Amino acid sequence: SFFSTRPDIDTFWMDDGARTSRFAPLYPNTGYYLIRHNPRTSLLCETLVGMYDVVLAWQSHQAVVSQVLGEFHALHALTVKILDKIEFPSGKQFHHNRALFEKIKRKEFEPYCFHMCWTAGKADKLKFLKQDGLWYLEESCALKNLDADDAVSVKRCGRGPGTCEFVGGN
Repeated sequence: SFFSTRPDIDTFWMDDGARTSRFAPLYPNTGYYLIRHNPRTSLLCETLVGMYDVVLAWQSHQAVVSQVLGEFHALHALTVKILDKIEFPSGKQFHHNRALFEKIKRKEFEPYCFHMCWTAGKADKLKFLKQDGLWYLEESCALKNLDADDAVSVKRCGRGPGTCEFVGGN
């Protein structure tokens, strides 16, 4: 697995693509990340949970995470890896690097993961994913099924063994 080759890294984050001061200094996307369990990351998570009031005030958990990751890197030697935007593309690449997604559509390149951020709402995400042949759930799975509160409804939507383990229910 990709992550097992870097046991020295505490946290891995998808590159958000935004380069505004709000998400500086690291520009992580909080839609896809991995946090290893260790004393530094335990303190990181405890700190973030305790900052819910700041999340509400700033109206963005991603902005808070961005600031805290920078602080923890400086103060606690937390190691942070921002994932490659080609191997781990996001909605920014979907909308601004069509050549990459044409390769993905033709099965010439397979990213480790794709996160459809930079797109407002599930309806538009579903439309774009279907248009590009990147929708891997049964056609009968309407948006209402994806909004279900129980995991069983979502797991029923998986299409075959090649689908996401969570969605496939494995």
